[in-house]
Amino acid sequence: MSQANDILDFIKRNCKVEVFIKGLKDGKNLGITALEIQNEYGILRNNASSILNLLCKNGKLVKINSRPVTFIDKEILNEMNKKI
Repeated sequence: MSQANDILDFIKRNCKVEVFIKGLKDGKNLGITALEIQNEYGILRNNASSILNLLCKNGKLVKINSRPVTFIDKEILNEMNKKI
């Protein structure tokens, strides 16, 4: 699960509340894609997708069913909820 923890840390570092809110206002896709994980960690995209889905299943990430599918840290939604 070490690689999954590394990926979760990467997502936490790259998905900040301020960026998320700005992206919502700009109508951009939010979160991290499997392709970004592939590029960052040099793993196959389907392996990146499997890890992201596992983290989602374990309640660490939220999956946004856009094209491409993106994932965000669940804590960001909790922080946003407090600010609204």
